[in-house]
Amino acid sequence: MWLEPQHIPLGWIGCINLYLNGGLVATNVDSMANASSYCGAFTWGNFPPPLLGEGFAGAIGEFRLWSRALSQVEIQTKMTQVLNPTNETGLQGYWRFSEGISNIVYDLAGTNIGIIYGASWSADLPDTILQPPSIFQQPTNQTVFNGMSNVVLNVGATGSQPMFYQWSFANTNIPGATSSAFTITKAGLTNLGVYSVVITNLAGTMTSSNAILTMHPFLATPFAGTVVLWGQDATLSVSPAGTGPFTYQWFENGIPLAGGTNRAFTIPSIQFTNAGFYSVVVTSAFGSVTNTAAQVVVNPAGVSLGMYPGLTVTGTVGYVYSIQSTPSLSNTNGWITLTNLTLQQSPELWFDSNVRAFT
Repeated sequence: MWLEPQHIPLGWIGCINLYLNGGLVATNVDSMANASSYCGAFTWGNFPPPLLGEGFAGAIGEFRLWSRALSQVEIQTKMTQVLNPTNETGLQGYWRFSEGISNIVYDLAGTNIGIIYGASWSADLPDTILQPPSIFQQPTNQTVFNGMSNVVLNVGATGSQPMFYQWSFANTNIPGATSSAFTITKAGLTNLGVYSVVITNLAGTMTSSNAILTMHPFLATPFAGTVVLWGQDATLSVSPAGTGPFTYQWFENGIPLAGGTNRAFTIPSIQFTNAGFYSVVVTSAFGSVTNTAAQVVVNPAGVSLGMYPGLTVTGTVGYVYSIQSTPSLSNTNGWITLTNLTLQQSPELWFDSNVRAFT
């Protein structure tokens, strides 16, 4: 038989509705021995101290008080479970009768201490003092790869049962993280930081040491190569992610570059000799990642042709550009220099004045 009291608030006092195996059997009850019009104190047996022969005759293993009626399925599911009051909607009082000493029983769901009159603890419950939580296995620091690893944080503790757990991240409680193990599925950047767990039982509370989740470095934005104009500044850069701080070393054709130790590497007034393959190694305390070598191409200038005897040159102001022409592309030796143009502005329009337009 499973008795299920339901507390119904009425102003500053309260009444009890009693359900037997999910069905309502009594209303406005203030005593399990007899119904009364007085609703306020809830007693099991009779008002304390009971007279001889008027107390409850039997054994109590656990007592729960709800502000709602549980369904038959809920009753059958929960009746053999040790509940976590923080996860139970409507659980007003929860007395497990596991103290084993004195005549006090503690409410795990609130502050309603119960008093036992004229009863004794059963022989199968040790007459020992409640033990507060004691952690023998602390959660440990872990380092992961972005989005590739599941993280499991564990804590091991001893103490009087039941024990309740609450994990936190950055000092904020994590909803639903109320067991001795907490799992993070495919941990990413937003999961990095400090975790801990608070363990509570009737005898006290203990907080674990911090477990720090860190991440191996990776390239959120790698360097993919670039095309630049002769004489202009070229900036190569990457965007790393993971747990920093980061250090950098840039390479040109596999050779370390002096001064190439920042996230961005600038080549001022790039020359044709600077063309090649560039890479960078990004390092943190948790590993390193190498950017695949990518090509830097140096073009002399940007040139566009129009429907006229001339062209538009985009390049570096002050640089000299040789403009040539040929009547036949198949004749590699047929190129003739028309002018050497010192660029005054960029872009600059050059017009061949030796060519006569049709009239």
